Amino acid sequence: MKNFDLFCRVVFFANATILAALVYLSYEHRWVVIEAANKLDAAFGLYDAKHIGKLAKQRFLGIFSDPEVLRIDLKHINVQQLEYQRSAALKGVKEFSYVPAALTYNNLKFKTKLRLKGDRKIHFDHLDTASFRIKIKGDQTLWGMKFFSLHKPRARNYIHEWIFLHMMKREGLVTPRYKFVSLVVNGKDNGIYAVEEHYTKLLLERNRSREGPILRFDESTGTKYNTSTVTPYEQNKWLSEEKLPVTQKAIQLLEGYRRGELPFGDVFDVKKWAVFFAVADLTSTQHALISKSLRLYYNPITSRLEPIPFDGHYGTTARKYPLIAAELGITKENNWTYETDRDWFYGLFNDPVASDPLFIEEYVSALGRLSEHDYLESFFSAARSALNRNLAIINSESNFHDNIFSFGPLPFVYKENEYYEIAKYIRGLLVPEVDAFVVARSPNEITLEVTNKHRALPIQILGAGCSGVNFRPTKTHFLRSRISSTEVTSAEIVTLMNSNSNSSTESEQCLSLYVKMPGIDTTHTIVVRPWRQTNSESLSQDTMRKTKPYLSPEIFRIGGGNELVVSPGRHIFQESVVLDGIASLQIDAGTTLVLKNNASLIVKAPVLIRGSAREPVNIIGENGGGIAVIDAGGLSVMEHVVFDRLSNPKEEGWSLSGAVTFYESPVNADHVTFSNNDSEDAFNGVRSDIRITNSRFSDVKRDAIDIDHGNLIARNLFFTDVGNDAIDVSGTKATIDSISIKNVGDKALSIGEKSSLNARNIRISGANIGVASKDGSFAELDKLSIEAAEIGYAVFQKKSEHGPGRIESRDAEHANVNRISIVEMGSTLVVNTIPQTDKVVDVRELLYEE
Repeated sequence: MKNFDLFCRVVFFANATILAALVYLSYEHRWVVIEAANKLDAAFGLYDAKHIGKLAKQRFLGIFSDPEVLRIDLKHINVQQLEYQRSAALKGVKEFSYVPAALTYNNLKFKTKLRLKGDRKIHFDHLDTASFRIKIKGDQTLWGMKFFSLHKPRARNYIHEWIFLHMMKREGLVTPRYKFVSLVVNGKDNGIYAVEEHYTKLLLERNRSREGPILRFDESTGTKYNTSTVTPYEQNKWLSEEKLPVTQKAIQLLEGYRRGELPFGDVFDVKKWAVFFAVADLTSTQHALISKSLRLYYNPITSRLEPIPFDGHYGTTARKYPLIAAELGITKENNWTYETDRDWFYGLFNDPVASDPLFIEEYVSALGRLSEHDYLESFFSAARSALNRNLAIINSESNFHDNIFSFGPLPFVYKENEYYEIAKYIRGLLVPEVDAFVVARSPNEITLEVTNKHRALPIQILGAGCSGVNFRPTKTHFLRSRISSTEVTSAEIVTLMNSNSNSSTESEQCLSLYVKMPGIDTTHTIVVRPWRQTNSESLSQDTMRKTKPYLSPEIFRIGGGNELVVSPGRHIFQESVVLDGIASLQIDAGTTLVLKNNASLIVKAPVLIRGSAREPVNIIGENGGGIAVIDAGGLSVMEHVVFDRLSNPKEEGWSLSGAVTFYESPVNADHVTFSNNDSEDAFNGVRSDIRITNSRFSDVKRDAIDIDHGNLIARNLFFTDVGNDAIDVSGTKATIDSISIKNVGDKALSIGEKSSLNARNIRISGANIGVASKDGSFAELDKLSIEAAEIGYAVFQKKSEHGPGRIESRDAEHANVNRISIVEMGSTLVVNTIPQTDKVVDVRELLYEE
């Protein structure tokens, strides 16, 4: 009894001591308890226990999901090969090679080859949950893809990768397809997998982009930005003799920037990269920004590199010390990207010499726009249906909390409010932090010492004022951000001039400095202290990177509002000219421009070419190039213009298909003549609204009008002696009326890639094919006349990623047509209310040489 009493006393005092210690720690050393809890959360997702109700709802909805099913069948020997490679990878030897596999989807069978993929153990720790890369053989496609990857949703943090890509797509970037399916391997249900599109021509076409090489930093040569090798995808194609000049141009541009020889704006599409970085910040997917994750598409029209978002991996940045992209090059602490990619981020945002102010301005502007509450409300509202469907699919199986490299016992829970918290955090960063001190002051000017104390972003100085005295900078003035997270940027001496000559000197105590974040319109007022705080390049020479001076006064003059005006008369261009930074280019009646020695005229502003019936504007080629209007930012007008003997703008590694090209630039053209053309297209519109009336095309070597992914309105056009197609549209909505077409080498009207055509009063005389509709396109015609043609109508599917074609022709007349129609199985042709039932299996074999 005595011993028992002693035991009870010991237990009591021990518990009291432990309780007292816990109370003391929780009050005096709360950070110890919090730190311990944070570590438990990092390892096991401890805090997610509070979301148990939300988890239950998501799991319940998952029961009713109905994901699409992919089936993969492998021979036993091939399974053994994969298992051997997987086991070797777990021991540090990753040599993944392809094995043959059969893929089935909705009773459609595909011959493929398949291999393991991934750099983390999570991708190959078990064969039942392994990640795969798949190539479809032949010309079949699945969901418009021939090359894609499969991995468990947890490998990219579940639904968050889909959100990251969906927002990038909404912002206009070339974005791979990403969806969730159920995967069955050799009859065994392996659960839910994510399908991730790979980098091929089909990806670019689906994103309405011209084919060009896609580059990456090859991880096999290291993961550091400065030393890893740049290589293209699809090397057999892009390193071939035909494609090598374009690939070489793309790689040399990237290398030129990496070595500090070319400025950012001459290599990259500034606006798209700014949005790319801002979306990654908003979605906490900065993993996509590091060099080993970058996928860079070379746009052969703009001759700029664009980002393709990949591997965002939500939440990989530090949660306790959240960072945005502008901080990744100056913050060493709690920043895993610093060791490998410090120079990449520092050069973009913090280098006082190399950083591009326009890129930073666009980046901050995008941060401001995307972080608005209304933006997220709109985004999630539009995405809600697809988001919920994908969440249900993901939650149809047990998912464990993804903490990047470890997995805890609590399931994954989707928390949408985290995006709103990130947005709020970003908005809090878009406020200037500035110190300003007076160095010297007079009635005419003031000198200030100004320090930008913002943790990551530059500040723009607008001016200073006091009691009606207004001092303004003589040029746009940016104050760079700090050069490291622990060191404030040195003060800059800033001189501002008095814009009010009648004012008198006022007291320095009331002086204020007006500043703003570049790209954000909100002005902030900083009190200037009345004492001093302390006492203490080249562009490359290719066409798209040259901004030619305005040449001689005999050719150009500056009009009001920064318009560039060509003086009337005859002017000869012996070399290409790029005109940028102007409001517009104006060419009036009585003007002739002669392009010699492969010279072209590239204009990054609206062109206003206004001739007259008696004095048209003549643009003539004498072994010259052509005309291109790129990203004009406004409507161009062409009236009474003659384009004669033009070719297409080109140089080594860069060319356009059209003698006259409008890229993302709307135009109204009236009474325009194209003659003696020697290029792939006489007139090419890309992603533009084109209106052309009362115009003529004659002696055109290949296509006359070619419109890609735009809108076309055409009326009263005359085509004679065209080598290929008179009108060729792809991914375009076209409306045409009163068109006369004589003697074309191929198709009078060609409609492809999900285009729509509404046409009336069309006369075709002399053609191989009168009207062709293919690849998911629909042509609706009224009052069509076809005479002297080999084939009247051709309706078919040329590309496996698109659907069949359709034509409906009413009040149609045909004369001397050898074969009225050729219609492929699955396509539809109705002529004068009569469906054409005589169909063939494969029109491509009849019309195209393989």
